[in-house]
Amino acid sequence: MNSDIALLTIIHDKDGLIRQPLKKSVSILRNYYKHKYVAISDQTPADIGELLKQAGFSVFTVGKNGAANARRNILRLVQPYKYAFYHYCDLDRLITWALHHPEEFPQIQKQIMANDYLIIGRTEKAFSTHPLEWRETERMTNRMFSEEFGEEVDIAAGSCGVSRRALDLIVKKSAAKMTDAEWPLIVREAWGKESIGFTKADGLLYLPHNKSNDASELDSWLSRIRLSYIIGDSIRGFRRR
Repeated sequence: MNSDIALLTIIHDKDGLIRQPLKKSVSILRNYYKHKYVAISDQTPADIGELLKQAGFSVFTVGKNGAANARRNILRLVQPYKYAFYHYCDLDRLITWALHHPEEFPQIQKQIMANDYLIIGRTEKAFSTHPLEWRETERMTNRMFSEEFGEEVDIAAGSCGVSRRALDLIVKKSAAKMTDAEWPLIVREAWGKESIGFTKADGLLYLPHNKSNDASELDSWLSRIRLSYIIGDSIRGFRRR
């Protein structure tokens, strides 16, 4: 447990689908991070917030306004606390990670502390567990980013590490509809590619509670294609600067 690293996450779950896996992960999450913060949507059941408090999280309630805004919110909300480093991970991803590969957390923490920004992607084993529409569209997303970045990386796994100065910079600069590509490119623009690291984790696999709320398979495909386009457009925005 490293006291220099704070764990950050967000959740919008109006149907409480995360409840049971969260209950199973409470004791694990409590053990690996001393400082934990979550932005929970005002449409998420109150007992989810209580479970997170039991896991040691400080809980902030925010309005539902998309994942990018929720991610920016949690960075702004913890900005006064002045930790040296931060590990961000979407809550559904974090729970899966805690339940299946918590042994990876200490090594991830070490890597976070070695970079201003750490892109945390998936191993091939973890990536292969995702539905076809996720794999096909996220390959496109990663291809677009990798072409711009000059290195093959996975930016679509919902997790990253940031230093204190990187958090301050991102809070000041972030405005995109999706943050997956925007945040590392903000950091690269300020301090160069050498300030950014990349690692892969087995724990960022896909389980039923990681599924989206799309009503049909077609809706899921369209949703994933839309996300890929939005992220691609944010990448193009940096080329126009």
